[in-house]
Amino acid sequence: MQELIRENSINKDWISIGGLTDKINSILGSSHNREVRKKILITLKDMVEGHARNKEKVIEHQGFDYIVPCLGRDRSISMAAVELLYELLQDRSKWNESFCCQLSQQSSAILFLVTLLKGPVRESADHAEKILNKLFDVDEENISRAAKSGWYKPLIDRIVQGPESSRMSMMKALVTMELVDSNLKVLGEEGIIPPLLSMVASGNIELKELSLSVLVKLSSCHANKELIATGGGVPLVLKLMFSPHVCTILIVRCSEIVEKLSSEGNGVKFFVDEKGVQLELEPIIRELLALQQNSKSSNNFRRPALHALLGMCRSEAKLVKTAVLTANGVSLVLPLLDDPDSEIREIAVNLLFLFSQHESQGVVEYLLMPKRLEGLVGFLENDYNSDVKMAAAGLLANLPKSETSLTKKLIELDGLPAIINLLKSGSMEAKEHALSALFRFTDPANVKSQQIVVEHGAYPLFVNFLKVNSVTAKARAAALIGNLSMSSPKLTVASEKTGCWCFRTSCVPVCPAHGGICNVNTSFCLLEAKALPYIVKLLHDEVEETAYEAIQTLSTLVQDGCTQRGAIVLHDAGAINPVLDILTWGTDSLKGEAVGLLEKVFISKEMVDSYGTKARYLLVGLTGRNVHDDSLLGRKVAKVLSLVERYSKSSTSIIPGLF
Repeated sequence: MQELIRENSINKDWISIGGLTDKINSILGSSHNREVRKKILITLKDMVEGHARNKEKVIEHQGFDYIVPCLGRDRSISMAAVELLYELLQDRSKWNESFCCQLSQQSSAILFLVTLLKGPVRESADHAEKILNKLFDVDEENISRAAKSGWYKPLIDRIVQGPESSRMSMMKALVTMELVDSNLKVLGEEGIIPPLLSMVASGNIELKELSLSVLVKLSSCHANKELIATGGGVPLVLKLMFSPHVCTILIVRCSEIVEKLSSEGNGVKFFVDEKGVQLELEPIIRELLALQQNSKSSNNFRRPALHALLGMCRSEAKLVKTAVLTANGVSLVLPLLDDPDSEIREIAVNLLFLFSQHESQGVVEYLLMPKRLEGLVGFLENDYNSDVKMAAAGLLANLPKSETSLTKKLIELDGLPAIINLLKSGSMEAKEHALSALFRFTDPANVKSQQIVVEHGAYPLFVNFLKVNSVTAKARAAALIGNLSMSSPKLTVASEKTGCWCFRTSCVPVCPAHGGICNVNTSFCLLEAKALPYIVKLLHDEVEETAYEAIQTLSTLVQDGCTQRGAIVLHDAGAINPVLDILTWGTDSLKGEAVGLLEKVFISKEMVDSYGTKARYLLVGLTGRNVHDDSLLGRKVAKVLSLVERYSKSSTSIIPGLF
């Protein structure tokens, strides 16, 4: 057939009359042979080139149905297919409108043509682009189909310079598209954001709403946030959002954009003008809070506005202070704990956690009202949102420990088990907040509350936290153990003796620190809890925060009444040398705590005999041999030196004038 066509173009008519056109067209639709497909496509192109009747016959016999799938085959077949397709659509020097409309109805045609357009074969790409541009004229819907297939330029061109109806239809299509981050980034790179911002600034309400909706979608991508900011979009959106008499839907869309800008830890990074200059943030915080005042306000913009407020406050501590002190944030957010919308309630807890660092009294008063505290306990028990559990624990941690009525009510409402359960699961940050919240329940002045904490199995959890990587968790766990250990001396059961010394009870060992019968659950003894080695290890780590709490906890073993025994326990545990070492590396505050512990240890002559030489050297070095230093640390050092000297084997003081 190819040979006949080359001999004489009139043979195209005879081939068609002989039914060969229909025959090879049907073979194209049924053959799975690559070479056969390729030869048929080339032959059909030769047959239809400049021959209107043969074009009609190919299309009448399902030609598009057979040719379009070939566009998605390998390079040689797809190239032959697109060349044939281009030829079929030509009508002398123009396009055949009817054939173009028929091709437009092929659902996969746009996808295959866009793939060829982006492919490496220049000839195929040129033909594909020409066909696509014609199909866009035939049906504007094809532009959005091309965009869904990854070619965005025609869509952007229509949004930039198309008629209003076309711009609106393109934006509507874009809003409904499912786009991943890479697609959104390409849209931004190809220049869609500036025209959208122009429509926000000067368009009618419908255009504003559509352009804002597209910007909401685009602002999910980090790169686009940058483009919105550099394009001056942030002041524009904020101005519209906070303007009076603006319709709700525009406020909703603006709120969603502001939420996206502050999300993912970005905080206030993108709150700049087109020159990159930071916007004044305090008015923004006040306005975001003001949006919450009207109880009839739509949740559709209250939610994103709260999210934006939370994102900004998390990134800038000074904004939390602004929200609390100048914008009356606590009183505005507290009522949101009762909001019917669960998401708003959860954001409110997160905000109040931040606000409570600056103003906690109002929160306490609110929570002590009927039914309020139950809600907070409910957040602690929320198994679906770990973030809100963490915030609720953090909020409780920030509330004054002196509010004993709050502590009592939390125990009554089973808030304590919920906090302890947080120690077993969740992020390390949540666990740190839970540990901090437990300080109000372990006050040595309230042994009954301590007992409840221990009964709920918290003590072993505290010991386990001494082994984790988090410095904060270690320090808080050590401090909690110290609180419990403070109560041990008065809870220790005195060991009983029988009438005759030879029948003295020996089945229950006496605690070496407390001189009686100890137990984790009854006397909170840290020795029985196997915590002592881990407390001592905190000293060896030479970390200020954990060493400070370790010394405080070790000091509970040398309280009045058990000083001698406690000193021996510390000696046996290898605790005294690392305490002395603190005098070489600790801060003045930490050194002061170490010296305070040594003062209790060196009441024992045996301890002075063991450590006196090292202690003299370090203590004298600490004061620069000025034992008359009148600072608090200096006075403490002088006192310990006097103890060391009292038990010195030498009758001569090593420091002239000390006595």
